[in-house]
Amino acid sequence: KGEIDGAWVAEPGASMLEIELGGKRLFHEEELWPNNEFASVLVIGNTDYVEKNKIFFIPFLNSHHSTAAWIDSNPTETRIIFNDFLNSYLGQSLSDDIVDVALSNITITADPKTTSVFIFAERADALGYLGRNGYDLSEIFPYFDINSIPEEDT
Repeated sequence: KGEIDGAWVAEPGASMLEIELGGKRLFHEEELWPNNEFASVLVIGNTDYVEKNKIFFIPFLNSHHSTAAWIDSNPTETRIIFNDFLNSYLGQSLSDDIVDVALSNITITADPKTTSVFIFAERADALGYLGRNGYDLSEIFPYFDINSIPEEDT
């Protein structure tokens, strides 16, 4: 209808607005971040639960790393799987053009891009979104050594 004045949306929504509706992309969000990188999705878990269930989480994280690497290396297959998923759950898929452009605009990685999470929190706090008492992210990324569990336990 031509009624949208502006939108700040994630992929593939941004590519849909641009390709299907003739929208103009003013910038890519990564341009607002150091090294043009930011986290958009993170794997999270309750610290106590993760500590007590490392035997589950180590293989899970290994699988996550392998899957992210596979997605990054196989864009055509990723598009097919993504569209099959959309079709099975939503009853429709996106055009190959939209998915290809959307995937080319993002980087799939298992790296949580921790710097961007801290910057995002600083910005949100400066705008008053994190309450009066501020925030504490000192333990948000409590890594454990993935090699500390014997191979036979994973």
